Amino acid sequence: MGPASTPTKPPFDVPADSGQGGLVHAIFPPRHSLFAASVVSGCIRFVEAARSRGPLGETAVHLATLTQGPARAPGCDTTTGEANSLEQQQDWPLARTVSHLAQTLGLYGRAARPGLKVRSSLRIYCGTAETQRQRHPDRHLMVRFMDKSKAGSRRGTFARRTWFQRLPDQPTITTPCRRHSEAFLNAERARLAAQPGLGFAGLLVVVPLGALLAFGPDGAESAVVILSPLMTFALPVLSMVAFWWEDWPGSTLRPGWSALVDTLLIAAAGVALAAVGQMIVGHSDVSGLFDPTPEIGSTPLYPAAMPLGLTVFTAMLQLTLVCEGWPFKHLPRLVAGFAALALSWGLALLVQYTAYGFRAPAGSGLISQDGPFSHEDLSAVFALCGAWQVWFFIVWRGWPLNKLGRRWLRITLGNLLVFAGTAFSFALLDGFFDVAARTILATVTSFSSAGLLVAMLFEGVFRSRMSATWERAMTFFTSVVVGAGLFGGLITYAGTLTWTTSSAEGWVSHVCVNALGAGVLFHVGVSRRWPLNDTTSPAQRSAAHPPADDPGLSSSTP
Repeated sequence: MGPASTPTKPPFDVPADSGQGGLVHAIFPPRHSLFAASVVSGCIRFVEAARSRGPLGETAVHLATLTQGPARAPGCDTTTGEANSLEQQQDWPLARTVSHLAQTLGLYGRAARPGLKVRSSLRIYCGTAETQRQRHPDRHLMVRFMDKSKAGSRRGTFARRTWFQRLPDQPTITTPCRRHSEAFLNAERARLAAQPGLGFAGLLVVVPLGALLAFGPDGAESAVVILSPLMTFALPVLSMVAFWWEDWPGSTLRPGWSALVDTLLIAAAGVALAAVGQMIVGHSDVSGLFDPTPEIGSTPLYPAAMPLGLTVFTAMLQLTLVCEGWPFKHLPRLVAGFAALALSWGLALLVQYTAYGFRAPAGSGLISQDGPFSHEDLSAVFALCGAWQVWFFIVWRGWPLNKLGRRWLRITLGNLLVFAGTAFSFALLDGFFDVAARTILATVTSFSSAGLLVAMLFEGVFRSRMSATWERAMTFFTSVVVGAGLFGGLITYAGTLTWTTSSAEGWVSHVCVNALGAGVLFHVGVSRRWPLNDTTSPAQRSAAHPPADDPGLSSSTP
């Protein structure tokens, strides 16, 4: 055995910051400290890919060789892909310049948590692909920048950007347990062990937020007239951020900043889309967006634009839960989210101009439309559709359709189930029992909100205590009981108030959908239960990508 060799310090190893980190680390996580280095790495990889693209590519390769030194330095084994020696790596001026530049700019800031050392090294490797060795045996160079401290993080590095990944083969919330990996199931058991305490703690966040949205700054009626349309148009964006983008762009920031950025994005998008809806039902008018008593000639959103917003939201949930992201499954999730939102708006406009009937009041800036359904009837229909979506695809997690192996069969039967159930329910309640449309809207939204509370906020509370059949029965029964109590309490209180523009049933539906329902979706699906729990809630990310150690979700076979 030879003498023990003295360990050599890796080249360009940046020491942990002692408190003088760059300003960027006051907000952003440490992995962003490698941004400048990753840009250089991408440029070099582009040069490698451009080798066989004519004189321009060859010129770029020669330029890279001049700035970095010989790609095949002595001591680099192209067969095994071993790295060059430390002295040879230090001879490349470009690598040394990048490291010094990063230190000068303060890109290596303090760690995300006290005591966490961020040590990021520049490592230069020789390529090992057989085809590349045959084409260019003397010039195969690849530069990789690796942040070892974040290698196992859920956030990941630049190589695992969420918005460039595709949707899973089947939504996570409806995927059977047999298709999950053991690591995923173990993590889920550990997280669900915190129930029901985690759910009751979540109520401390959702209920105050719901109360704020239910009453607004000027009382219950102004909240219905102003906040209800704005929130309704923001719900599709909330679904896109939670289910399609998986909390992006907030996922690139720390938890507190993540919730703030996502809130601002969803609020801004909701106001912008509400302005678009206002132009569809009338004309652009700021007073109609934010004034509960707009002047003559303005275009108030409530109630004329409510069916349009509900149609967009219902279509977005249908694409997300029932259609499993189809037909946008093969697109990157960032593009797929925009495409799903655009398709939802297209379907909503089709309904708006073919089925919506509305008589504009005299002196308003609204446009009258001739259609077979009033705004109350359309709102009740889409509320019933949302109730069927929540029942089968959130409360029962896709059962029994998730047992089917073929995607086209699951999607076809799921759409038939939701549409047939909606038509049957509306015909039964409106035609046979002669229930008023506004009463149907208030009642159904109460049960849908209760389903979200039980199935998402108290997710899995019965799963570890009974069989799957009894768990579904208990979850459904609890949702019905909570929904009945929610409707009874809200409608009783609303009956004590005075209403002029809106009604008691309208306020109940606003509280259930835009206050409680949106609060649960935001707390669990977007902010990931922050500030109570910083762990991911995979069962709630119905369109989210599977974990890296869960290959079952990305498999095309059940």
